[in-house]
Amino acid sequence: MNTSSKTIAQLHAENQRLRARIAALESDTTHRAIEHAALLDSLLAHAPIGIALLDTELRYQHINASLATMNGMVPDAHLGRTIREVLPILASKLETPFLVQAQAEALSHTNAELTRALRVKDEFLAMMSHELRTSLNGILGISESLDEGVYGPVSAPQRQAITMVRESGLHLLAILSDILDLAHIEADHAY
Repeated sequence: MNTSSKTIAQLHAENQRLRARIAALESDTTHRAIEHAALLDSLLAHAPIGIALLDTELRYQHINASLATMNGMVPDAHLGRTIREVLPILASKLETPFLVQAQAEALSHTNAELTRALRVKDEFLAMMSHELRTSLNGILGISESLDEGVYGPVSAPQRQAITMVRESGLHLLAILSDILDLAHIEADHAY
């Protein structure tokens, strides 16, 4: 057997040993997770205080016997049902703070997104203002130079075309200024 074949065989054997070790670790980890879950279930089931796990819609996902007894029901009767269905009087007291907090978090997230959107809009307008004004000023400057005959004599029809270009450019510049003024007013009110 040559050296490269021996090396490949050694790598293959090492690979097999590592796979066996990984499988043993996975098995051990799974076994320990099952043991810990059983211990947690036992602790919850025998806790002297009422404990329940609810989802975001306030539906019971898990409830221990102590709390179920306090509610006058068996644990399975709670599962999948909302607090409102099980305890309507208590539900109004619990739901309000929970919903207020959820709404406050949603509003906070929305405000952050709106602030980011306004900042992006302002950055976009600033960039577009610079780019558009630079181009328009170039167009207006060249049209003025042409009209003054800097590049040579200009005929009457050419002068008419140059005048139309200059007037259109000035009109676009006025529109751009109006848009930017409006954006600055909105930005002042937003901040």
